[in-house]
Amino acid sequence: MTNYTWTVSAGGTVTAGGTATSNSVTVTWNTAGAQSVSVNYTNSNGCTAAAPAVYNVTVNARPVPTISGLSAVCANSTGNVYTSQAGMTNYTWSVSAGEPSPPGNSRKQFRYCDPGTLPSTDS
Repeated sequence: MTNYTWTVSAGGTVTAGGTATSNSVTVTWNTAGAQSVSVNYTNSNGCTAAAPAVYNVTVNARPVPTISGLSAVCANSTGNVYTSQAGMTNYTWSVSAGEPSPPGNSRKQFRYCDPGTLPSTDS
């Protein structure tokens, strides 16, 4: 095949391929919702299809995480629990000191021990 004509809906950006000589296209989808990618080309007989092939894509919105818990605590207080939505995956928690928790934990418990340190216990 030759003379490929790739079209990506307004919610996407071609990041690789998608040229007249390329039989593939790589797309970064920037907008959630119904999107599409289409292609037409000239075959070995020199014929072009009357209409391009259209492939519909549903782009899901990225999640917006929330955190709940005490917003004001005393220095050296322990057992301060903060939670996020349950049922999600690959949780990554961090605090101002930058200590992350293992993925998959929807709850993080912080214990303040020495000034300037933030050790934690996952729960």
